Amino acid sequence: MHDDCKAMCNEFVAKYCREDDSSATASSVGSFFDGTLAAVLRGLNAAGLAVGDFWTWVPVILQLIAAIGPKIEQIIQLIRDAIQQGLHPKDLMALHEG
Repeated sequence: MHDDCKAMCNEFVAKYCREDDSSATASSVGSFFDGTLAAVLRGLNAAGLAVGDFWTWVPVILQLIAAIGPKIEQIIQLIRDAIQQGLHPKDLMALHEG
C-alpha cells in the first residue's frame, strides 16, 4: 500500500478508533474516509482487530464495498472470519474474486 494511504489510515485510526472515545461517529470523518469505511473500521476495532493492522485491510474493505455494497456487518464478518482462519488480506480477496 502506498505510504500516503498508510499515513492517512494511521491518522484516521488515531483520531476515530480510540477505545476511550465513543463520541467519534462515521459522519464526523473527513473526505478520505466515507461513512461506510469508517463504520467498518470502527466495527473491526470493536471486534478486536489490532489498530495497527487496519491499514492492511483497507484495500480489501474498499474492494468488498465495491463488490457487495455498503453492507457493513457482512464486511466485518467476512474479515473477522478470515482473520480467525489465519487468512491475509490478499487471501480473502482471492476467495471473492473466484
